[in-house]
This record gives sequence, C-alpha cells and structure tokens, in this order.
Amino acid sequence: MTLGQVATIGYGVGPVSIQRVDRNRTMTISGTATGRSLGDVASDVTKAMRQLSLPAGYSWSIRGGVQQLNNSFATLGQALILSVVLEYMLLVALYESWFYPIVLILGVPLGIVGALWALYITHNTLNIFSIIGLIMAVGLVAKTGILLVDYTNTLRKRGMPRTEAIQEAVRIRLRPILM
Repeated sequence: MTLGQVATIGYGVGPVSIQRVDRNRTMTISGTATGRSLGDVASDVTKAMRQLSLPAGYSWSIRGGVQQLNNSFATLGQALILSVVLEYMLLVALYESWFYPIVLILGVPLGIVGALWALYITHNTLNIFSIIGLIMAVGLVAKTGILLVDYTNTLRKRGMPRTEAIQEAVRIRLRPILM
C-alpha cells in the first residue's frame, strides 16, 4: 500500500510546535480500533512496522492505550504470581505442613488451563477482566482443594483407607463445590 492511496499529499504549513519524547522529535500517527480488540490491532501494526526498513536515526514505537494495556498485563501477571505465593504461604500456616499446600497448589495450573480453554471456546480474548477472573479462580481452586483435603483427612481419621477416603470426599463435596 502506498501513501498516496490513504492520504492526500501536498505542500502546506509545518507544525506550530515540535513534539518531543525523551528529547527526540516525534511524529504521532493515531487511530482507533473498532470492531477488533486493541491487542489484535497492535499486533498487526507491530508486524507491519517490523517489515519496514527505516533510515538510520529513525525509529518507531507504539504508545498510548497499547502501552497502558501492556503495563496492565504485566502488573496483573505479577499479581497472579503473588496471589499463588501468598496462598501457598497461608496454606502452609493453616495445615502446618509443606505437603498439603503443594497438593492444593498443583490444582492451580489445571484451573488456569480450564479458564483459558473456556475463553477460547467462547471466542473471548485474554484481557484485563479475564486476568482478574484468573486471579479470583486461583482462590476458588484453593477453596475447593481445602474442602476436599479437610474432608479426606476427616474420613482418614475415622479409619477409612486413603483411596476410598479421597473417592468419598470427592463424591460428598462435589455439590458444595459446584454451588
């Protein structure tokens, strides 16, 4: 695509002020994403810009909403990791053991895979709201695990063998977990 296909080229008056970012002269080209997610549009723009060969001394960067979106993703990703670590520490204090919390935390990746699969099936994107939902899902997975482990331990104290106690706990606690 050439510039003449999307713009009218002609002589005119230059800018009244010079825009600078980090002491470098800049030119801003802006647009609005309609009908598509901002992340998809930014990905397409990045792919197109990487194919261009700019002269020496010129560079490009994507700023604005995309930059804020990327910063939000990074911050929420850190919050997700921190939530898993804090949850593990809380479970260690609750059970006074290192083993049970590891068993409970091993359910978190399965919960995240299930959530990402549900996003894919429903044709939704991974956005700020879905990442917040993933953080909440980590708590729900832990709550589910706590219910199962507690009831399994109760059944084992009553003298039931381990495998049968696990099967019985899953059968009995399924309804409260789904609720």
